[in-house]
Parts: sequence; structure tokens; C-alpha cells
Amino acid sequence: MRHDLIYRLNRWLSYLFPIRLAQYDSALSGPVEVNLVEGRQVLDTATSNYSYGPLQQVLARGLREVPVASRQSVLVLGMGGGSVIETLREAFLCTAYIEAVEVDPIMVRLAQEVFKLDRFEGVHIIEADAAAHIHAGTSRFDLILVDIFVIDRIPEVFTAPDFLQGLVRRLNPGGYILYNTIRSTLDRKVFRAIQAVWTEAGLSVQVLENVSGTNDLLIATAPHVSA
Repeated sequence: MRHDLIYRLNRWLSYLFPIRLAQYDSALSGPVEVNLVEGRQVLDTATSNYSYGPLQQVLARGLREVPVASRQSVLVLGMGGGSVIETLREAFLCTAYIEAVEVDPIMVRLAQEVFKLDRFEGVHIIEADAAAHIHAGTSRFDLILVDIFVIDRIPEVFTAPDFLQGLVRRLNPGGYILYNTIRSTLDRKVFRAIQAVWTEAGLSVQVLENVSGTNDLLIATAPHVSA
């Protein structure tokens, strides 16, 4: 009874200011917090939102440019707490098989234990490095979501041509890559170089700039195979 009362009080107070529910130490991201914000649990680092907050809305904006409902297979690189999986299943009614790759065991644990990702069927979580997973695998996907940050920066390996070309190899004809970046932390030359790799590979590239005032999204579309 007392626990329920405290939770209801915290939920009300969270509309006024964030309530920290728990803190964990990640070897990759440093301290990460589960906070209650406007009645919802979110996952944050010291300087950025990782899941179930503004980031969820950023990726949802990109997904509105993709025919999500017709996708049969989705690869998520950088699962975090799994908010994009919730978005796919609940907001876009996507029933596709989802393969979610996350290198940080703390994130995998929180996704399952705190954010209850197991409530969604057809989701396979793999604890692995995303670059190694791309190069080692051969299966292809209709949609690849890339949302890989260490705190608020994309590690260089995930902007390198080798990785970007690997994404293309893992994409089905007519498939999409949705790649998330933060404007303030990614050099514009690197941003343009990512576009160039995919353009040279024959993909068409759309840019959604200044999403939520913080992010730029790249959406690359593979051509369909001619009959």
C-alpha cells in the first residue's frame, strides 16, 4: 500500500520535474539513469536521452517516411532500452520479425527487466558489437535502423565506409536504412560522406534535418530488382 502511494506521488511530481528511480553503471556509457518523466519511465545518460524520451519521437519522425507496415524483417542496431521496438509495434502496428543488436549488457538487462521488452513477440535480442554483427552475418532485412551512440557521439567505426557498405549488403531490394545522428556532435563532412557512400552504392538518400531541434536523420532506399 505504501509503495503504491509513493509511486502515485512520484508519478504526479514527474510532471513538474524528473524523478530518478534508479541508477546503473555502464562500462560504455558511464552512469545511466531510469527516470520518471511526465508519468513515463525513460532511460538517460548524464547528457542525453537514450530511450523512451525525446529520442523515441525523433525515430518515430523518420519511420513516418518508411512504409513500415509492409516490412517483413527489421534489424535494429543500437537497441538501448528498446523504445524503437515499442514504437514499431504500438505506433506503427509493425508485425515484422525484429532482430535487435546491443553491445552493452546493462542496456539489454534494462530493456528486458525494466522496460519489459519481452512483452513483444517476434523480437530476437543479440548482445554483440553492431559492426561485427553486420560483417559476420548474411541475412538481409527490409529495414535497418541505426541508432548507435556512446553517450551523444557515434563511434567512428559506424561512420566508416566499410560499415556503411556492410549495411547495404544486408539490405533487401527496396529496403530502407534509417540512420540517426545528432547535429551538434557529428562533423558535417562525415555526415556528407555517409550520404556519398550510399549514393555511390545506388541508393537514394533523403535527409530530415533538425528533427526536434537536435537530430538529423538519413533515410537511404535501395532500388527494387528489375523484373
